[in-house]
Amino acid sequence: MLAHAFVALLKQNAPLLLPDITYGIYPAYCRLFGIQADPVPLDASLHICVADYSRSGGAIITPNPNAPTGIALSRRDRSAVGRTP
Repeated sequence: MLAHAFVALLKQNAPLLLPDITYGIYPAYCRLFGIQADPVPLDASLHICVADYSRSGGAIITPNPNAPTGIALSRRDRSAVGRTP
């Protein structure tokens, strides 16, 4: 199912934004399906920084909780992902 989502929804002209430390299948699917990925660094405590995703991109993946860190986004942060300030 996830592979179909990558092919159907995430292959766009702009890069896919995703955490630089995340599920290993995401970068693998990007390579497999020719999707340009733009890894977004985690902060020093391995948290996803929502503000870093307010830049231009084709789509955004922010797993919650992130793996392998196991750190979840707050409800407020989940609703803010990808919004321009």
